Amino acid sequence: PNRTMLVYSTRGNFTTADSNLGFITGVFTTPTLLTFERGGTSTTRTNVRFEVVEWSQESGVTVTSGLSTVNTSAGSGIDFAHGATVTTDNTFLYSQSRHEDNGLEQCSMRVAFDSTNITADRYDTTNTYTSHVAWQLIMFPADICQKKTPVTGSNTTTAIDTTVSTIDIDKTIVWSTNNTNGQGTSMGR
Repeated sequence: PNRTMLVYSTRGNFTTADSNLGFITGVFTTPTLLTFERGGTSTTRTNVRFEVVEWSQESGVTVTSGLSTVNTSAGSGIDFAHGATVTTDNTFLYSQSRHEDNGLEQCSMRVAFDSTNITADRYDTTNTYTSHVAWQLIMFPADICQKKTPVTGSNTTTAIDTTVSTIDIDKTIVWSTNNTNGQGTSMGR
């Protein structure tokens, strides 16, 4: 479905040894069938909540999606062509990943895109692990999008104000992502 987006989240009750099984990819296998898959088998269930959003043909929104495998160290990033004609100013990337290996280094994926490729990399830049990335590029008409990249520094507060053009709050979605780096003994996933 080229005007349909799948948004989902997962929750599982796993031990530290198999927490990678809480990560799931979801894709449309037909216009009426969704397939969700995790990186291995377990007797513990993983709960999935999902929403399907479909824009009208008149909206001008297009969605390109795919499922790609990253099975190298991905330290410098692995590029794969997305095959879409996109303008980065009015296109957003939504991605989820599942992992066949357990651990923060293996499961911490960063995914970005440009006009021709999607780039995936992970925290561990040395070892080889297998991950699968379900991605969707959602392109909106240029006149309805605003993209900002505010940054918090080490000495700033937890809240950041950034200005936007006048918008109708009832018809607006705020889409935010983040990434982090550094070392520590406990990091939420």
